[in-house]
Amino acid sequence: MPVVPRIHKDHLEFILDGDFTSDEVRRKGEEALESPELSRPVRVLLDYSGAAGLQKKKSEDLRETAAFFARWAGRVQRVAILAPGDLAFGLMRMAAAYASEEGMKVSVFRSRAEARSWLGVGEDG
Repeated sequence: MPVVPRIHKDHLEFILDGDFTSDEVRRKGEEALESPELSRPVRVLLDYSGAAGLQKKKSEDLRETAAFFARWAGRVQRVAILAPGDLAFGLMRMAAAYASEEGMKVSVFRSRAEARSWLGVGEDG
């Protein structure tokens, strides 16, 4: 399963691993965001550290994912994107720009510590 949601006490994390589709992000995202276990509003960490298939993504894939999270703007407070590699970082900066156009608070980081700090979540979250 290349898209794995993890509900923490203070945020929702998505591990995007290997090759994945925008549809998988949407399906898994909807399931997780509808969970009664989540606090509201939700802070989201998207972890692209192991997303090997990212280089195959087209700009419309990035727009679809940004649009998905924008549709949840009433529940999602902010989104931190962890993208340590150069290609992933550049692509996710483009995705963050799309999401920002939709009114989302999104930022891209190379380190987990910086992403978690910006989200305001604890180390054991």
